[in-house]
Amino acid sequence: MSDLQNADGASQLKENKTSGGSAVRMFKIITFLLVFTSMLYADAQNYLIGLNAYKDGFDNIAEENLKTYLENAKDKKKARFAKYILYKINLQNNNYGKAYEYLEQIESIKDKRFDLTQIKIDKMKILLNTDCSKASDYLLNTISGSIASLYLKSQCPISDKLVYRISESNVPDKIKAAYTIKLDNKPRLAYQIAKNTSFEQLDENTIKYLGLLFYKNGRYDIFWKAYKYYKDDRFVNLALKRVFEADDYKGFIKSFLYNEPKYKISSENYCRAVRSRMELGQDYDCGWIDKCYNKKDKEYIQAKFSCLLRNKSSETTAFINNNFEKEKGFFCKQAATIISEGYYNFDTISRFRSCENKLKLAELLLSRKKTGEVLNLLRNDNSDKSLYIKTKVHILAGDLKKAKQTAEKIKDQKLKNSLFKNNN
Repeated sequence: MSDLQNADGASQLKENKTSGGSAVRMFKIITFLLVFTSMLYADAQNYLIGLNAYKDGFDNIAEENLKTYLENAKDKKKARFAKYILYKINLQNNNYGKAYEYLEQIESIKDKRFDLTQIKIDKMKILLNTDCSKASDYLLNTISGSIASLYLKSQCPISDKLVYRISESNVPDKIKAAYTIKLDNKPRLAYQIAKNTSFEQLDENTIKYLGLLFYKNGRYDIFWKAYKYYKDDRFVNLALKRVFEADDYKGFIKSFLYNEPKYKISSENYCRAVRSRMELGQDYDCGWIDKCYNKKDKEYIQAKFSCLLRNKSSETTAFINNNFEKEKGFFCKQAATIISEGYYNFDTISRFRSCENKLKLAELLLSRKKTGEVLNLLRNDNSDKSLYIKTKVHILAGDLKKAKQTAEKIKDQKLKNSLFKNNN
């Protein structure tokens, strides 16, 4: 351009020699136009160099030329785009102050060259790195999934006001769930978001975490929301526990029977199943007792015996014989019932010999004319009372000779005499 200016200047000088004053005036006009044109051309050069440098990744050159262009920019559209590029360059280089300065000048302008969605995201990035308070206010006023997600990943605090804004917004449920998890140490605020979050599209790990979190905090409505979409052994057992604690015994049994074949039910819930059946006045599977008690101790033996007896199980006699030595006192107390219900055999009666109440048991057997069982029970007992009962057994059997032989061993004369006064 300077070469062009020199050539034109020389031409004008030649004309001045021939045309006088008018030529001087013309020279000034042309000189002004050339200088002005040169300035315009220089501005355009800076603009184009800046854009191409940015495109090729030379940020420093791009920034220098675009800033130079803006010093005398006359084209508003180009100036706006130059500012757009400058905010991008400064943001990329973490110059948040300068980036924000340029961004503010163009963020409200509608220009098809601008990615307005990205501008909002970038503004949040800048604010999160410079002023948490402004970032929070910006999110409150410009709620969207993308900027809400950015805020979530930052170190900025989540205020109560922001919680309610997120809760009532239409940001994706995955983002709401993420906010809930971040607030897991603030159950009240976490609940505010969770209650307005749909779990339908959440992944299983998230649903599981939220379900357990709110069960622990007593927010059972959120647990049931999670339970609708996710189940495992732990979830099913927690659900059963909750139903039982609500005294819904019918509901418990219904859920228990449905889930037992599919999941590993805890021993506590087998115990609750037994209790629920008892509360409802219904029979229950004695196998539940086995799974209820991890230790086959006193409580287990008593509960299992009670169930077998209640269900009139054919396994009752064998269970008594197998566990008699472990719980002799208990079975001796239950012996009258066992005899009355008929759940005994020769081995059972033999075990009852060690019971302190065996004489009463002998009388019970005698009243039922179970003479063989009486003699088995009292085989090693030669006390007067035992001999008295044995004598009555022989009398009942019609063996008076043996009856008299046995009676002769009785030391209590009065007791002995009473045996035959009606048999003489």
